[in-house]
Amino acid sequence: MPSASMRGDYKRFLEIVKQQMPRTSFIVCWTDTLLYPSSVNVGPFLNDERVISIEEMPDLSKGTYTPIGDIVTYSGTNYQGNSRQTLSDGKYSLAQMKQAGFDPTKAASLRILGDRAVTFYKEEGCKGEGWMFLGNVPSLSAYGFDGSKVKSMEIKPVSRDQISVGKPAQASSINEDAVLANDGKYTYWSTTEGVGSWLTIDLQGTCLINRWKVEHGNAVDLGVSTNTKDYRLQYSMDGKNWRDADVVMGNWYDSTTRDIAQIQAQYVRLYIDTPNNETSAEFQSYAYIADWGVYGVQLTQKIANVDPPTSSVGGDAAQNAPQQPNQGSNDGDLDTDHNESVEDEPSSYVESSDTESTESEKTESKATNSTASDRESNTSGNFLILPWVIGGIILVAAVAGVVTIVLLKRKNAGQ
Repeated sequence: MPSASMRGDYKRFLEIVKQQMPRTSFIVCWTDTLLYPSSVNVGPFLNDERVISIEEMPDLSKGTYTPIGDIVTYSGTNYQGNSRQTLSDGKYSLAQMKQAGFDPTKAASLRILGDRAVTFYKEEGCKGEGWMFLGNVPSLSAYGFDGSKVKSMEIKPVSRDQISVGKPAQASSINEDAVLANDGKYTYWSTTEGVGSWLTIDLQGTCLINRWKVEHGNAVDLGVSTNTKDYRLQYSMDGKNWRDADVVMGNWYDSTTRDIAQIQAQYVRLYIDTPNNETSAEFQSYAYIADWGVYGVQLTQKIANVDPPTSSVGGDAAQNAPQQPNQGSNDGDLDTDHNESVEDEPSSYVESSDTESTESEKTESKATNSTASDRESNTSGNFLILPWVIGGIILVAAVAGVVTIVLLKRKNAGQ
């Protein structure tokens, strides 16, 4: 339930659950805070599609409860229309699918329960080319799915891991430090040129991705103001032509994990629009990333999926202006001064341990990694000076008060 610090804002409560606990199954509110006069956004909370009332709960105490499957298909896009929840893990022929009441020609959107992969094959016996999906799919047709060509289907559990950990990485500056942001350790990458900077990871093969995360500066105790404010996930098959997969605006959280529409990629990139939440102009160009990466599976078979309709940013990387939250693809004019492009061939992506670096680069790396501690030292120094200033003001006020009292006594004595 929302804490006192949220002031009973149930819309914010749902946003935090989605951000920090994306795999939540259910939440129970044990108090009547929904009735508090100070509670806000109660209506949107109760009407949200993810929230159900006690009247909507099935009565599992009567009769025999039988699981009804691990996928839910809908006749309309965006999970609208008639739904059919059926079929559990296993392989199915077209006849078996129809016997269970599942007609692939009538499926327009799909929900997958738990970490599972659903693959629709164009051949019998679950062989050959097909359409493979992880998680929820609001529009199957957006991926080129054609139910009339489905001959068999397989549902199987998958381990949706952070597949980017330890993979070759590059950065827009200080190349040797890029690996510090995807080594899975409590290290961090930093730069003083945060606006328009980026980090890329070569996944070393085509992957299906539908989740990503970023650990920001305060994940390693650099201060909440160092958390990246505006940033985006981009993806590419060649490391040159990039498309937006997700855009985050106005972030303050130390860690952000987000589910996205499924994409195919070999290269992924974290592109930074606004590096931090600093109010001091001196530090507004500093960026700190403790860890970042993507979740999904590496493909071992050929699939027929096409890319979902996300925005393309062309051969010169992400030069388009930041999108607003929950906005569609950005088709605005390109700002050619906004970012450097990734011009290296895929073979140039190497681990930092194999990269030759000059002494000047190493010196610059140490300098940028020390910026956070320098900033904190300056800040703590200001806090040390503050008590002396306050003490001086109090002392002056006390002396002035004594002088006033003495003068009043002298005046009264003279009278």
